[in-house]
Amino acid sequence: MTKRIRKAFVFALLLPLAAGYTFGQGSYRPESDDFAASESDGMRQMDKKTPRFWRRAAQSTPSEQLAYAQAQEAAGRLKSAERHYNVLVHRWHQSDEAPVAQFAYARLLYKRGRYDRAFREFQYMVQYFPGLFDYNEVLDYQLRIANHILGKRWATFGVFRGFESPERALPLFEAIIENAPNWERTPAIRLTIAMVYENAGEHDAAIKAYEAVIQAHPDRPEAQTAAYRQAVCLADLSDKSPRDERRSRDALSALASFLAAYPQSEQREDARQRLDSLKARLEEMYFQRARYYDVIEKRPTAALVSYRDFLKRFPGSDRAPAVLERIAVLESLTGEAGAGRE
Repeated sequence: MTKRIRKAFVFALLLPLAAGYTFGQGSYRPESDDFAASESDGMRQMDKKTPRFWRRAAQSTPSEQLAYAQAQEAAGRLKSAERHYNVLVHRWHQSDEAPVAQFAYARLLYKRGRYDRAFREFQYMVQYFPGLFDYNEVLDYQLRIANHILGKRWATFGVFRGFESPERALPLFEAIIENAPNWERTPAIRLTIAMVYENAGEHDAAIKAYEAVIQAHPDRPEAQTAAYRQAVCLADLSDKSPRDERRSRDALSALASFLAAYPQSEQREDARQRLDSLKARLEEMYFQRARYYDVIEKRPTAALVSYRDFLKRFPGSDRAPAVLERIAVLESLTGEAGAGRE
């Protein structure tokens, strides 16, 4: 009996551990979550690497340690090489060999598919070894990693088909922009961020991100795409709230600005159709407002003001003749004949 109780007790202890292991495997998430700092602070600053008791060097000098790690890599012992490159940085951070070892460490992590950790170690170079490495090469690695994570499918809860989570790449793209705001690929990265927000249905965030592209890179081709997509986002928001006049006018303004700035754009026909649709919606909105004051509320003075506003905003409307006739009737009723006419 005692033995059975003991077995049951051990099983009870192991069950939560096994469940936790299974859950952890099924809901794996990348280390890129470490990058999710506040928007104002950008990527979280990393602590400087310092000597550790359990990170003992294989050699007595940084040059010898670097040669040892390189020999390990040449022999195909990549994990060992990683460890010794990293030990060098911890042990001799101020040495000339440290940035070389740090880059090799990050590169090996990338080579072995540990993309999230590799991104962070490349970022460490930006933070602690500025000017001591090929900046474009590091940025290129970081961009490759961010693009990989952008399209990666993550397994969750044991369903290994997974699902795409492109928003996990956003902190990485934002870090690259912070690292190199004037890099030749930065406009495309900003545009990618905006598109990720739009595809996720976060239209307000997408609109701000598209505006960032337009403001930061007005002369780049990405600005045209951003202007169009921003207008589309505004139009989509307006469609979701058709009675919201402000949203409709914002979308109308964005579409008109796009057509004026890029009259030869391939998207001009779509933009015009959206513009015409919004104009029709606003026309109906203003007309029904005037009619409400006129027919429902029986407030002829308020109706006059609204009808006149309608004609001012939509002088070419098919309703214009009928509205003019109604204005004449209301003017005679209120004694405001001729008032407000041009």
